[in-house]
Amino acid sequence: MAIESKLLIATISASAAISGAVISQAFSIVRDVLDKKHQRKVLLRTKYEEFAELITQSQEWLSSLYRHKSIEEHSNNPPHHARKALLLAYIYFPALIEQSENFLNSCVLVQHTMIENFQTRDIEPLKEPILKFKQNRQELDRSIILNAKKYSQA
Repeated sequence: MAIESKLLIATISASAAISGAVISQAFSIVRDVLDKKHQRKVLLRTKYEEFAELITQSQEWLSSLYRHKSIEEHSNNPPHHARKALLLAYIYFPALIEQSENFLNSCVLVQHTMIENFQTRDIEPLKEPILKFKQNRQELDRSIILNAKKYSQA
C-alpha cells in the first residue's frame, strides 16, 4: 500500500507539473496570437494614415504644377504621392484600389494636358481634367472616411 500511495503521489505530482507547463504554453500561444493581431492593426492604422497623407500631398502636387515655368519642370514632376498611395492600396487596402487608380489616372491626365498646352498657356483644355481630378479626389476622400473604421483600429 505504501508503494501504491507513493505511485499515486508521484503520478499526481507529475500530472500537475505537466498540466502547468501545458497551460502556461497555451496562454503564451494565445498571447502571441493576440499580440500579432494587435501589431497588424497598428501597422494598418499607420499605413492608412500614410495613405491619407499622400492623397493630401497630391493636392499640393497639383498646386505646384501651376508654378512651373518650363515643360521640363512639368515633365520632371510626376504625381509621386498618388503613385505611392496606389501602391499602399494594392498592398494593404483592397477596398481603395479602384478609387486610387482613378485618382492617379486623373493626376496623369492633368499633367499631360498641362504639358501639351504649356506653350499656348491655354487654360480651357485644363477645365475638364481638373474637374475629373477634383471628382476623383472627393470620391477617394469619401472612401477613406467610409473605410477608416475598418483600417484604423488599434
